[in-house]
Amino acid sequence: MMKINVDGASRGNPGKAGWGAIFRNSRNEVCLTVCKGMGIASNFMSELQGIVESIDMGLARGWDSLVVESDSKAAVQALQKNEVPWQFSTSWRKIMQRVKETLLETIWREGNFAADIAAKRGAGLLDTIMTSWEGRPPWLDRVESPDEVYFRFSNM
Repeated sequence: MMKINVDGASRGNPGKAGWGAIFRNSRNEVCLTVCKGMGIASNFMSELQGIVESIDMGLARGWDSLVVESDSKAAVQALQKNEVPWQFSTSWRKIMQRVKETLLETIWREGNFAADIAAKRGAGLLDTIMTSWEGRPPWLDRVESPDEVYFRFSNM
């Protein structure tokens, strides 16, 4: 089982966009970190592209049992309902035929900070440029831990 935390980022909506993903194994070890630039896109499209492409990357590495977490409720719901924009419909359909087991769920932004850092780096890249690291890159100081509690505060 491989866990993928994914996030999209856009500097403006639409604006210069990208996505980032952190792949971790069952021991919470970072196996792969990816950042990709998208050119001009909306937040929603960067979230969707990040989820679709990161699952595809995992499958290409032989990781066919995946838990995918994103802080974009809209993107996760669109994929769960197969109501994806036409740009992703063919690739999403092909991915779903290849995957053995996938759990796609939302997570609070506070529990997705490592992917958020990677996504912001992706938004700084040129369109279609991707950088990846086997393991944890030197610029990623820490990742989420299942043994830690992350708080979300709100003003009521």
